[in-house]
Amino acid sequence: MTEMTGIDLYIGEAIKHASERDVLAALVDSLSSAGTGASIFANFHVGGRQVDFIVATDALTLVVEAKHFSRRVLGKPCWSFIGK
Repeated sequence: MTEMTGIDLYIGEAIKHASERDVLAALVDSLSSAGTGASIFANFHVGGRQVDFIVATDALTLVVEAKHFSRRVLGKPCWSFIGK
C-alpha cells in the first residue's frame, strides 16, 4: 500500500457551526503534528443523512459527529472489549 502524504480536504457544504470548525481545525492540527497523511471529508450528505466528518488514513477510518457542549465531560477508559 502506498503511504499517504499531506492532508486532502473535501467539503460538501459550508461549515456553519463554530464547534464543527473547531473540530476540523483540531483534526488537521493533530494529523499534521503526527505527520499522518489523511483524507478528510466534511459536512456532506449520504442517503439523506448529514455526516460531519470522515477521516481516512492508511491505518484507519473514523466517522466523527461533532456537537457543541460547553460543560466538562468526565470518564475513564474501558478496555474490556479488546480481544473479544
